[in-house]
Amino acid sequence: VSESKRPGLFSELKRRNVFRVGAAYVVVGWLLIEVSDTIFPRLGLPDWAVTLVIALLALGFPVALILSWAFELTPEGVQRTVSIDDIGARRPGAGPLDWVIALGILVVIGIFVVDRFGVGSGEQMSLQATAVEPEASRGTGDAGSIAVLAFTNMSPDPENAYFAEGISEEILNILADIEELHVASRTSAFSFRGSNTPIPEIAQALDVAHVLEGSVRKQGNRVRITAQLIRADTDGHVWSDTYDRELVDIFEVQEEIAQSITDALGEVLGTRQVSVTAPTSDLDAYERFLRGRARFHQRIEFAEGIEDLEFAVSQDPSFGQAWVYLAAANYVAPGYDADTFDYVAMRANANRAVQRARSLLPGDAMVRAIEAMLRADDADQVAALELASEAAAMRPQDSTPVLWYGLSLYVAGYVTEAVSVFERAVERDPLVGINHGSLAIAYLAAGREQEAEAHARRAGELGWIPGLWVYAIDLAGRDERERAVTVLREAFGESIRQRESIAPILAAILDPAGAGMLVERATWRTPEEFLVIGRAEEYLDLLAANAAAGRLYNHVGWLRMTWLPAFRDVREDPRFFEAARSIGLVELWEQRGYPDGCTRALDAAGDRLDCSGGDE
Repeated sequence: VSESKRPGLFSELKRRNVFRVGAAYVVVGWLLIEVSDTIFPRLGLPDWAVTLVIALLALGFPVALILSWAFELTPEGVQRTVSIDDIGARRPGAGPLDWVIALGILVVIGIFVVDRFGVGSGEQMSLQATAVEPEASRGTGDAGSIAVLAFTNMSPDPENAYFAEGISEEILNILADIEELHVASRTSAFSFRGSNTPIPEIAQALDVAHVLEGSVRKQGNRVRITAQLIRADTDGHVWSDTYDRELVDIFEVQEEIAQSITDALGEVLGTRQVSVTAPTSDLDAYERFLRGRARFHQRIEFAEGIEDLEFAVSQDPSFGQAWVYLAAANYVAPGYDADTFDYVAMRANANRAVQRARSLLPGDAMVRAIEAMLRADDADQVAALELASEAAAMRPQDSTPVLWYGLSLYVAGYVTEAVSVFERAVERDPLVGINHGSLAIAYLAAGREQEAEAHARRAGELGWIPGLWVYAIDLAGRDERERAVTVLREAFGESIRQRESIAPILAAILDPAGAGMLVERATWRTPEEFLVIGRAEEYLDLLAANAAAGRLYNHVGWLRMTWLPAFRDVREDPRFFEAARSIGLVELWEQRGYPDGCTRALDAAGDRLDCSGGDE
């Protein structure tokens, strides 16, 4: 071939298949990156493993181009590329490369279509929002109802589960501010975390027409959030989207998701604009807040949760929600672990935190609920009940303010009102054990044993045993001791440690007189357990002594048994009346009225309650 007929560089690159090899390398490389990005986190590999794959592929690209210049793929195998002088002797075999490129492009298009329009769960969702089935749902609950499930943590670090759960809770709180939209309680909705319960069953349990589920993957300062809105009656998708953003955009993403859901339910809710105000500009404080709040809700790792929340408020002293949950965590922690947390010190911490929270969020339901409980501990039951009532009426997403209002009424002896409030708590949060257990105790006090037993057992199924415990004590107080022991054995299950811890109590129930030193060695969790073995005098003496010394902490635990029918003698004792006076209950009774069926009576031994009006 003469010099004048030699091809240019572009033609020679084309003849040697360099462009085809480059295209095939890019397609295959992209597929490898996508596969590793999806599979590696599930294998527990570190974040840098995907980065290593990308780096190796980038380094291999020029090597592939050089090899494609020097060699070619022919029917006889890989051979050196023929020179320009031999071009007439043999043509290069580009066919196999064309097949590789074509196949690779088809796979890429397929993945793109599935990723954009597919219906799978997890991270493989659309890259752009899609509207499907715009008509209003006719599912289990009202068309304008939704449950937000705890988002799945797709990050390699299991600690990011708190972050994923926190993001879904933030979206839930935004949606809860829409008055026309009924949003299932966080606690009930999040109880399905980690389960494989079908969406229609979840919707039926929570009585909602729509369910929002999703996942969160956090790597460094980047976060990928996927979300999909599902109709309960058809299990079909109404809307789905994926967001890849920097962490600094997290509040913007929350607003976008909430706005998209609102738009998708436009036929029910109408046109409305959703807006989100960032609670803090400090992302480190925000992440620790999400973790601390999750620990509070789960009632686990209180020390770590309080540390998280203290970090959040130290980083951003104007972070109102962090102050709210710091106060809440300090207040409830001693009730779960009295050996670790000093009640007086923790209560002082809760007071300081709630004062700061009030200055930042004066209209927050949890702020008023915490203030109510602290006022009750200060023996100001009149103000406490008023605050608790206000908090319960503020449509809080968390059923805790409603529950605490019910407890305030019950401890004061207003059993009928307490039953009504606890029923509201169960309706709002049907999968929370303490709600069912508290309702069971109030039902017992109201003489509705069959309903009480049903709710006490439901509370036990949901992990809250005290309802069954109180039911067993009530049975023992009515001298139905065999049934009481059966209930306790069922409540504590087969755990060796738990069976050993209640062994003295079981023995005391069956044989109060003969329990002897076995009873004395028992570690009484609350003095009310003296009532189990018929030693009411010791209970009353201890109640009076602690009340006189100002140490009647956790009066819910002290007084919850006294309103049961079996313990009328206890609440009619003058020592009980004096204890009630010391914690402000008598002042409340004088202003609001005495407990159901009770009046004030003057006895030779002192003032007392006369509850004969409650006799049938």
